[in-house]
Amino acid sequence: MITTQAIADSADDVRAVLQLLLNAPQLAQYYHFDVRPQRKPLHINNQTSTTINLEGITAVGEAVKIVQGQDQNALEITKLLVDNNHAKTAFAFRVEGVIGSANFSKRQGIWYLDVINVAEH
Repeated sequence: MITTQAIADSADDVRAVLQLLLNAPQLAQYYHFDVRPQRKPLHINNQTSTTINLEGITAVGEAVKIVQGQDQNALEITKLLVDNNHAKTAFAFRVEGVIGSANFSKRQGIWYLDVINVAEH
């Protein structure tokens, strides 16, 4: 089952937002774990100043791993801004020629993915 909301407290907001992003069908369709096993686990290259703790985060049921430096199979997080009730991300999955962004909001303690834009270039 794909998550469309996540419950988080202030210490876990970044993880909750990333969990929603990584499991958004609009992005997850590009992982191709079934025919590209070298992409498992999904590698995340954090290019932001925001600290990411991936403990417990999965992408369509698969573990996720932080990588440093160049990795052709990595999902690059190029923007990650999280405040009390809103979050914005930007990302690139260059191996698939995909770039995108997403906006999230937190309502009554639950994070929601409001808008995601994914484009092939």
